[in-house]
Amino acid sequence: MSRILKIEERGDYHAKTTIPTIRLKGKWLQAAGFDPGSTVQLTVISPGVIEIRVNSPVKIEPEQTRRVMENLDAAIARHDKL
Repeated sequence: MSRILKIEERGDYHAKTTIPTIRLKGKWLQAAGFDPGSTVQLTVISPGVIEIRVNSPVKIEPEQTRRVMENLDAAIARHDKL
């Protein structure tokens, strides 16, 4: 699974600085195991590569994993049609 997101530019007009910003939101996040209220750990693996992990992983059975992936694929397909 992969997603293409735009890196936005947020700035401080008075300081004349800009900051790259990536917003992650959507039902696909929950389908991927990122529940509201959870905390995440971000690790820079190498330039341009960031790993994002939920700090308290949820234990799910293989059948649940299959259903989550099917729902995620369907949500992504719906989003791509927009």
